[in-house]
Amino acid sequence: MPKIDKEKRQRGKKHKKPKEAEIPPEEPHAGPSWIAPQPAVHDLDQPPFGALDPDLKAYLRSVDLKLNEWRDTAWDIQLTQDELQGEKLFLDATVTELKGKELVLATDPDCSKIMERIGHVVDNDAKRALLQALAGSYPTLVKDRFGSHVCQTFLKVATEPLQEEAADDDTSETKSESSPSVTHLFVNAAKELLPISPSMLSDPFAAHVLSDVLLILSARSWADIQALREEASEWRTSKATRRKHHRIQQQQSNEITAGSIESPVPAEFAHLAKQFSDKITGEMSSEDLRHCAFDQVASPALQALLKVDLTLGKLKRRGQLLESLLPGLTSESIPPPQTISLFSSMARDKVASHVVETIAAHVPDSTFRAIWKSCLSPALTDLVNDPLANFSIATAVSRLSEAEVRDVVELPGEVWAATVAKGRTGPLKALIDRAALLSVLEGEVVQIVCKAFGLENSTDPAMVVNRILTLDPDEAMETESPLVTPDSMPSMYPNRLKARGYGPRRTKQSHASGSSEPTVQGALILQSMLRLSDPHNAMISEGIDSMTVEARVSLSTSPIASRILDALLDSPTVPAKAKRKLVSSFIGQYNILADDKLGSRVAENLYKAADPFLRERIARSLFEHEHQLRQSTYGRFLLNHVNIPLLKRSPEEWKRAQARSIVEAASATSSTSGKRKREKDEIEELFQASRKR
Repeated sequence: MPKIDKEKRQRGKKHKKPKEAEIPPEEPHAGPSWIAPQPAVHDLDQPPFGALDPDLKAYLRSVDLKLNEWRDTAWDIQLTQDELQGEKLFLDATVTELKGKELVLATDPDCSKIMERIGHVVDNDAKRALLQALAGSYPTLVKDRFGSHVCQTFLKVATEPLQEEAADDDTSETKSESSPSVTHLFVNAAKELLPISPSMLSDPFAAHVLSDVLLILSARSWADIQALREEASEWRTSKATRRKHHRIQQQQSNEITAGSIESPVPAEFAHLAKQFSDKITGEMSSEDLRHCAFDQVASPALQALLKVDLTLGKLKRRGQLLESLLPGLTSESIPPPQTISLFSSMARDKVASHVVETIAAHVPDSTFRAIWKSCLSPALTDLVNDPLANFSIATAVSRLSEAEVRDVVELPGEVWAATVAKGRTGPLKALIDRAALLSVLEGEVVQIVCKAFGLENSTDPAMVVNRILTLDPDEAMETESPLVTPDSMPSMYPNRLKARGYGPRRTKQSHASGSSEPTVQGALILQSMLRLSDPHNAMISEGIDSMTVEARVSLSTSPIASRILDALLDSPTVPAKAKRKLVSSFIGQYNILADDKLGSRVAENLYKAADPFLRERIARSLFEHEHQLRQSTYGRFLLNHVNIPLLKRSPEEWKRAQARSIVEAASATSSTSGKRKREKDEIEELFQASRKR
């Protein structure tokens, strides 16, 4: 055997790799003294109120599963008293278990959402306990990414017990140190935020909290606060989900009564809102306010501040914030050219245009006249067709006087035709509404609509309604063709083309067939024209009457166009003869309307608007379709109003019952209008008292 060289078999020595030279950490460069050092990363990730116990987090997740189970259960199930009491005890036990840990849960990424859901479903006593748990920590919570949303939700849902306490004068005062009233807690929360309000205005997390607090404090009635509370509902994702929420609301023992709705908002709210406005106006410069107007984060809060500044407090002190934002605009004289240029730039900006709308809606009349004369009227031709400024023009047109309306009417017809072609019909609709409210220049406004849609020489009333509804003035539509193509599955979201980014356009398929889909803008214009006085609204009512039966049925089953029929029946200026003719024109077709999802609502409205004679004709036309409508998902709603079995058994008793229902509906309408009038008087007295103080 050959000898093996041992030297060749020996392994070489392991050589250690040279150690890499450690790079020393870079020292921060010395910068100017006014630059604040950036906090470390671990400081940003650390919760402000400590870490959360994993067991508590798991318990809260089980609570969330239970809430979702309640939400997904059929909303129309009537629960027994024991079931309602069991759900209430479960929520009370949950709030008790979370006592003392609310701040930690509010700043947790997962549990903060569950805390918001709990705030929506608990009763008023639990809402007061949750609001009390956040007391003293609002300056930290509102600037936290997750805690700010919990603060916003708790403050909004607290307006429900606030409304009940306003109805009872005894509970509006502080009960005790351990259990204060919700009014006391809400006012203290606002006072905690008052010193830091200037910094909250541009904070990405705190700005929305400041905006909602100002909207609540500056509300003139509980109806405004209730609308704001409904917008914050956790269950607002769809109509079906809101219906499911009805089951959870059944367990709330404390319900809002009619007396609490009529009670005035606490006068301290308006005074506190004015303090916010004065604080921000005094500490922020004009440049900072202008930057906030164009900032997407700060703009909503600035709009709420402008509303407070222009509507609350003494008349002599109003408009200080607006004067700081736009110098010279609050005076009755012509403002400086720089202010006019800035105002025009704001009206054309996608963020600042909302601020201009707020200014146009709430400034005093004398200031508005100066703004219209110096800033809006000279550039009206360009602003009407601007993609963003047209919204501000629509808001301003709703406040015009008769002489100013005449200036708008004198605009060239090409300007209004361009608004229709580009789908920017807001100013045109506002002009129609203003003319109807003032009862001036209604004939001239109708002529403007005809010029805008190319209807000066039209002799077919049905084509007039068709062109306005489809928002297509370029082509004449065939009279025989229905407004909406009859289809077993009508499309609620029609596929449209947008030429050059302007307005709705029909697809090639619909263009070739000669039919078109209704548009929301066209339907709103038709509804506004029906509120004009007679005979100026006759063009629309006659156009609907001259349609074929198929076209009217298609109109009634459209989610957009059916609102036109509702407006015709509800308008007080449309003659009773036109309404009666519309009701009688559907006889023989009510079974088709009642069996449709959207047509059933139109059929009910038509039946309610009919007199006893027409109601009997409608009821007898449904005799042969009674069995079919009983099995229909939507047809049973109309049958409940008609009551065919009573008509077959005793016609005279049926007539008396129908006459009583007409009288009751008329009395309910009159009582509702009187109630609104009394509520307005109470609000005026409240603001007069605040002005004296």
